[in-house]
Amino acid sequence: MKLTSDVFSPLSSKIDWCEPNYILFESIAEFWNTVSNIPFLVLPLIMMSLHKNYSTQVPHCNHVNLVWLLLIGIGIGSIYFHATLSLFGQFIDEIGILWVCCAVMCVWMLDCYLHPWCRRHRSWYQIIVICFALLATLMSFLKPEINHFFLFLFIVPAFMVLKNEMNKSDYCLFKRLCKCTLATWTFALLFWVCDRVFCPFWLHLHFPYLHGIWHILTSIGGCEACVCYAYCYAKEQVSEKQPVLQFYSLIGKNSLCGLWYVTFYDSSV
Repeated sequence: MKLTSDVFSPLSSKIDWCEPNYILFESIAEFWNTVSNIPFLVLPLIMMSLHKNYSTQVPHCNHVNLVWLLLIGIGIGSIYFHATLSLFGQFIDEIGILWVCCAVMCVWMLDCYLHPWCRRHRSWYQIIVICFALLATLMSFLKPEINHFFLFLFIVPAFMVLKNEMNKSDYCLFKRLCKCTLATWTFALLFWVCDRVFCPFWLHLHFPYLHGIWHILTSIGGCEACVCYAYCYAKEQVSEKQPVLQFYSLIGKNSLCGLWYVTFYDSSV
């Protein structure tokens, strides 16, 4: 499959999720799979505000907001894809995920996982990752299926790193957040598989909306994972500033509905 002249045509993608098409609106293929991406547009903006001092406290993190902006880009790409089910929508949806993974590697990759040369030349390492993202994007224009290989190449090691850092840490809040992140992604993947594999069953139950739940869980899990990596990198680079995790409640003062973020106990160091 290659990107051809009809890539913008509705239903040109070979991927079609369980939700029936064009049921609520004639102009939106999968309504609930489309609107379930709204958290991708909102949560990163909140995270950007909560981490407004992060880039000034941690070295090599001047462009940390790019990660949050790319998460918004995932939401926009997914909205376009599920509204049209076009091949181009599928492409920008998957490429957005690839670029977020590369951005996380650029900003928060821990030195202990890098080659010594990359540790000494962090800027060159970031340029190499960006060049890889550009090359992968170009290759995906020619053969979109290759996106799946690149995503697998990033996502599996990313969660292995997260699990390894959780096991090494003695900070209970960080360990709790890591477990919550891994659990969120586990349930998200379960909903993705159930929607993809057992669609007739969910249609029989009149509830073909599991992919929409996947969107909500991955938007939450994506922000949680970024906070975990941001904390690990701050702990490695500026441990003297005592990075800590704090909880921002979204609904009421004592609500459990909120977001974790990284701040510094002593930012004057």
